[in-house]
Amino acid sequence: MGLARAIAKLFNLPFFDATGGLQEGQVAVFGPAAFQAAKPSGPAPHLLPVAGINRTAGEMGGSGTQRGEEISCQRLGYAKLLVSPNITTTLGGQVIADGGANAGNVRQRVPYSSSALILGQFEEEHSTGSMAALVEGEVRPTWLEIVRQVTGSQAGAIGNNVTRWLGAPGVAVSQTAIPLYRSRFGGETIRNLGSSVAVKPSGGETVQVTIARSVDGGATWGDTPVTCTITGPDGSAADLARMLTLNAGDLLALKVVSFSTPAAGLTATFDVT
Repeated sequence: MGLARAIAKLFNLPFFDATGGLQEGQVAVFGPAAFQAAKPSGPAPHLLPVAGINRTAGEMGGSGTQRGEEISCQRLGYAKLLVSPNITTTLGGQVIADGGANAGNVRQRVPYSSSALILGQFEEEHSTGSMAALVEGEVRPTWLEIVRQVTGSQAGAIGNNVTRWLGAPGVAVSQTAIPLYRSRFGGETIRNLGSSVAVKPSGGETVQVTIARSVDGGATWGDTPVTCTITGPDGSAADLARMLTLNAGDLLALKVVSFSTPAAGLTATFDVT
């Protein structure tokens, strides 16, 4: 009996619905407390750890499970997956969590695109049309991380009380933005910004590096939350906590705001994942 229960838990794990409204076949991520699960939210649901695929249908004709209801989440094996509208699945296609208005549903990942928690693979070719539909698949979560490094640098002094833009290594800083990267796929994220200087700022002086984004092909630019500040006499800084999800076609650049006369030899690198 103990072995049978152990095998059953491997495939189906009990949780309590933390928010309500989970449909059969939807993705359930870990909730705010132990043994709780919830529908995924936020700008990057495909990067959230999952409790499993919800197998509990809820009330007949209702809107899904109820808050506090015990639900069964499948972590491994063949399952029914609720695929978002207007999605075509292929045999062996990678399954990831969808977002936005389709949060909780799944969609097929574009190969060679961006990092994701691959929930498994589709075992059925199907086109959903205007309504979400259950499609056969195999649940087998595994992390897939893609890291593209982007670097800008400046060999000479940056200047005091100036705003400049870093170019590729060997290119002088500019008074206008220099695009260093273009996002090819929605769902790419920027993170892990780090910067250092060969000649440090004087005590209390600063050199701030911020990843800027343009959503209109470079006509206008805005700061992202990903930023780090070198404060003299330190010679380096990093932002390894904040991130931002991109849309296809977004442009990225490195903006430098310097309040230091001696600071020189700036190098900054970030990751697109």
